[in-house]
Amino acid sequence: MRDLLELAVSNEVLPFTILLAPIFIYWGFCLLGLLDLDFLDIDFESDTEISQEGLEAEAGSASSSSSGFLDQIQGVMKFMNAADVPVMVVLSFLVVVLWVFIMVGHLAMAGLNLPFFAGWWPLTALVGSTFLTKGLTAPLSPLFTSFKEDEAKDPIIGKTAVVRTSSLSSRGGQVKLEHRGGTTYLNARTPEGSEDLPRDTEVLIYKYDGDSGEYLVRSL
Repeated sequence: MRDLLELAVSNEVLPFTILLAPIFIYWGFCLLGLLDLDFLDIDFESDTEISQEGLEAEAGSASSSSSGFLDQIQGVMKFMNAADVPVMVVLSFLVVVLWVFIMVGHLAMAGLNLPFFAGWWPLTALVGSTFLTKGLTAPLSPLFTSFKEDEAKDPIIGKTAVVRTSSLSSRGGQVKLEHRGGTTYLNARTPEGSEDLPRDTEVLIYKYDGDSGEYLVRSL
């Protein structure tokens, strides 16, 4: 165990160990009800169209390069089933699997004089992690697809909920919703300029803000 801890904080593995921190923090917040699976979720179904009319050729070329890079990232995420599975679930699998690959690789190379292979191992591990993440998330795709279909049939917008946090304001908070036979906690906020709502206030959910991942509510 001590050897594993020393390897995890070694110069070769430490950057990948640090990547685990935001993943654990995210899932910790989810367990506490402060975040949900839709946090930082992205729609990978639609393609982004960029129009830069009137810009100079250099600016247009730079924008095209940037767009091409983003398209490649989007393609990789869709390959790992991020079009169906929440992006944070996919990234969690990817980071954990990558860290395991890196650890196992360095353990396997311990005592072997393979400096060239060691230098290429992170890239090899990333490629392997991408394919393994695709395989691990594939069984989850039908599950989350059914969730989306159920939500389309029985949308949250228009339902009533109650304030769960000590107060709810335009800066944020949470509401509790009885939905499909269970209790769901949603990140929410009130419109700008409205008064703060105390705990247990009944509210109406009337809009979803995709940029912030919060529902807009108003008091009944």
